[in-house]
Amino acid sequence: MNNKLFSDFRKNITRQLLYWQVLNSQNIGVPLLATFRNGFVMHYAAGRHFQANLTWTEWSMIAKTVAEFHAVKLPDDMLQDARNERFQFVESLLDFHHCPDDEKNHIQSLLKNSDFKLSLCHGDLHLKNFVYNQWEDRLYLIDFETVFYGWAVYDWAVLFLQELGESHLRGSRETRIRWETLEIYLKHNETLKGKTVSIITSNVRNLYIQVLQMENIIIRVKPKRLLNQI
Repeated sequence: MNNKLFSDFRKNITRQLLYWQVLNSQNIGVPLLATFRNGFVMHYAAGRHFQANLTWTEWSMIAKTVAEFHAVKLPDDMLQDARNERFQFVESLLDFHHCPDDEKNHIQSLLKNSDFKLSLCHGDLHLKNFVYNQWEDRLYLIDFETVFYGWAVYDWAVLFLQELGESHLRGSRETRIRWETLEIYLKHNETLKGKTVSIITSNVRNLYIQVLQMENIIIRVKPKRLLNQI
């Protein structure tokens, strides 16, 4: 391995480990068992992956699990670096190579000037990264390779595009699933903050619209991992 590749590899491992330790400290994900100079070992995530055509109960579990992930607080010494890296890191997730410079600049401007909520994001939400442990009756998120501090709606946009398809191709069932899942997500957010749950329709509508806006960005500049899936 040449020096640059090794340096990039070490940087990525260090980054993943930092995020994993923060997530573990807030009871997110399976526990870390050991760390090494060139990697780490985590507990096996026992259980089953969710399959396509999710039940409403499964969508509800996903909504609450994602809300808990997005509620993770980064230590102050990580937060500023994480804020600064979000545009650079999202470029590593999105494929800008086929975009003219003005299109790329336009998308970056949309993200920079948006009022999308900022939070810790998984970065690669799909059903294989959810593991349901029936013995604990708990849903785990796994695979934190693409975790970044950015736009919470990115996670929902990626998941909905993969599982429900593009908005203009959806029927009333898919639209209802999206709406009710986001409603549960917002309600659980309030519960996690210790607040009285009082979500109004306009809150759900605003989030729904923001997710659609992020989906449109993703469709224009597809994530590299999703090029053959969306």
